[in-house]
This record gives sequence, C-alpha cells and structure tokens, in this order.
Amino acid sequence: MITKNLSNLLYSIIFIGFFLPAALAFTGKIDDGIIEKSKVSYINGSPKQMILTSIPRKTKSYNFEGREFFCHQGNFFMLEDKKYIQIFPPSGLEVKEMTDYERIIKGGQVVYFLNGIFYYKKPKQKEFIVTYGPIGSQIYKLPKNAEKVKIEGEEFYAYYKAVFKATPTRSRDMYTLVGYIGD
Repeated sequence: MITKNLSNLLYSIIFIGFFLPAALAFTGKIDDGIIEKSKVSYINGSPKQMILTSIPRKTKSYNFEGREFFCHQGNFFMLEDKKYIQIFPPSGLEVKEMTDYERIIKGGQVVYFLNGIFYYKKPKQKEFIVTYGPIGSQIYKLPKNAEKVKIEGEEFYAYYKAVFKATPTRSRDMYTLVGYIGD
C-alpha cells in the first residue's frame, strides 16, 4: 500500500513538473496559437535570413507542389535569382531520412523536431513529413537561428513562424511552443 501511494505521488510530481511549465507559458499573450504579426517585434532588428551562392554536394533535393527544395543537415533552401535562400519548408513536404532529432510526445501524438522544424512519421514508413508542431510541445534546444522577440512586452524566441517561450524546469531549461506568427 505504501509503495503504491509513493508510486502515485512520484507520478504526480513528474506530471506536474513536466506539464505545469507548459501551462504557465500560455497565460497571457497567446490564446489560440496564432500571433498577429503586428504584435511581434524583433529585438535585434528584422529577422535574419541565410543566403548561399552554392550548396554542399551532399544536399538532398525534394520536389513538392511543383517547387524544388534543397535540404542539408536539416536546413531547407530554395533557389531564387541564382542564390539559395534558407526557408521554412511547407507543411506536407516528405523527407526521406533524418538523424539527431528530438522525439516529442504531446497529447498521445508523436512528433519529431530537428532544426526548428516539426515532423510526423506515417506508421510503418521511413519518410518524415513536415508539420506544424502541437502547441505546448517542449524542446530541449532552440534552433541556431532562433531570434529573441517581444510580444506585448514579454520575451519569446522565434524561428520563422514558430514562437517559443523559455520554460525553466528543475533539471534544465526547456522551450515551449506557444504559437505561430500569422501572415
């Protein structure tokens, strides 16, 4: 009996420690996951975009909805005016393989996270499909190009349209997906 009570107490502590920070991240500024673009101000000026004149040889090419996308080490590019512009890939784009991703379980849904992009995997298939991450998903590490932003005076981090809130926990800092910047 004592073992069962201790076990239930331990599960309660773990549950509260994992989900309470995510719940607290939602208080205030963001209600439905869509953040008005006009409310977002970038702390270091406008968002930065990586532009390359060439891409590495081992870059993979994907065609999606009549457009060609290039992926190298989890970063996506499109060719525009003889330059490769780093972009956020469209939802639905299928990627053949990924490594070094975070596996996230949120509300019974399994998603994968790599370089600021969420993916899901169809059962019994190898391909990963670009998707929007579930609001409240927590990640351990922000993408390299994530930028500090303020939304109504509160500090967040943005990576393309995804917005994360620093969520300290007992063991380490995490970042909670709180919404997406609308057009």
